[in-house]
Amino acid sequence: MFAFAGIFTGRPERPDDASYAIITTSPNELVAQVHSRMPMILDPADEGLWLDATVTDPIDVIACLRPYPAQQMEAYPVGPLVSSAWNEGSGLIEPVGISQGRLWSLELIAPAAPGRRALWAILAPWASQA
Repeated sequence: MFAFAGIFTGRPERPDDASYAIITTSPNELVAQVHSRMPMILDPADEGLWLDATVTDPIDVIACLRPYPAQQMEAYPVGPLVSSAWNEGSGLIEPVGISQGRLWSLELIAPAAPGRRALWAILAPWASQA
């Protein structure tokens, strides 16, 4: 599982007015084969700093924002069911032919307070299966 760098803004009195975004970057060599950008995947060692509510200066977390190393990833196509948040199950990460391929799905795992950073996880179709 990967953690994405994300941001959140909103007001506690207006939860319907919340806004989320995943930070993107230029793709590494692996993702460049299928897309011109990729989500900012955090190094596990940087996740705590990214979510630290006491860090308020963006300069303090800028070092967390770097492309994730391609050699630490694996990719293979999965079926179109992964494109819908309504779908669940291990079948979503089963390999399929290239013509049906999709690369990933997202899940918010640590919502942020208004004006703070959030932590998103990639449901990695290319993750090792036990």
